[in-house]
Amino acid sequence: MEKNVYPTIAIALLLLMVTVGGELLIITSDHDDFYSGIEVNGDRIDVTVDPHGSHSLSILSLIDTYDRPDNVYIYYDETYEAIYNNVKVAVGARPLDQESYVHQVKESLRVRDVSNVKFVNAIELSEIVSKNGKDVAVVCVSGALPDTVYNGTSESSILDWISSGGRFYWIGNTLGKYISHQGSLETVINGVSLFFGTECIDEEITESYDKYYDNGLTESLSIINNNTRYSPRVSDLPITTDYIGFGYTDGERYSSIVIGHGNGSICIVGGDYSDYQRIDLTQIIASGISPTSKLIDSFYGSAHGKKTVTVEKGDTIYVCLGGDLEVYGKLHEVA
Repeated sequence: MEKNVYPTIAIALLLLMVTVGGELLIITSDHDDFYSGIEVNGDRIDVTVDPHGSHSLSILSLIDTYDRPDNVYIYYDETYEAIYNNVKVAVGARPLDQESYVHQVKESLRVRDVSNVKFVNAIELSEIVSKNGKDVAVVCVSGALPDTVYNGTSESSILDWISSGGRFYWIGNTLGKYISHQGSLETVINGVSLFFGTECIDEEITESYDKYYDNGLTESLSIINNNTRYSPRVSDLPITTDYIGFGYTDGERYSSIVIGHGNGSICIVGGDYSDYQRIDLTQIIASGISPTSKLIDSFYGSAHGKKTVTVEKGDTIYVCLGGDLEVYGKLHEVA
């Protein structure tokens, strides 16, 4: 069972969510209702935010981040088999199926200023990964990869695409274990090693209750998922592998991790599908976290009306309002 670490969420959800006819409706914000801008002054940056009210405020100054992706493709194909457990949501609402879940991912990205998002089926995904992956992101929550991009060998096009610079984001089940066909699933032996160079994922159900604060990203990004299932054991990764782990840790696995693969990366958010995972996933995409990113300065507090905060200069500045229930996010690239 997911840990309920934020009792205030229950109150906030009453304000943001209503249930109509058994369906969960999420009332979202208009990105244009908020503003943030930056001004570079030598080795410092002035960040001005106008929340048009009162909100919790987080500002991250980062180095070695990705730029905002040119395109984000969310894989969803109802004609292919998937391993998906319906998301548990508020009492009185029906669980979110895969189709509803991917639409919520898209909406969460829009709130964070990532609007170039498109749903793709198995054939369309194969066309995307046949090209260079630089500055392109693919999100997969199906628990299995379609046979159009993955055949259980090192010749799979999805592997070449990631190595060319693609950003691959994964939620649900063991990456590489299953090939999805129309009407069936195929199990791959040692499929994990194709992605990470070693069999470093097990399916033990684990939840961690200790935050990993060393790199500062957990609090600054308001990471809330604490499930480490399906996340790689970092001690088993090849020693030359770049990775950044954050969120919660059980000592071996992180609830969120971004791992280098060639010129690209693989991000895994642990667990069996939850709204917490969706929120964390979209934070990671929107903030541009790469396997070698570092947080060099940050501000975490609140804004009551227009506010200016000065932070140390980084490559990018990520601004977010609303904390665990974010209403605004924006990545600023520093010239």
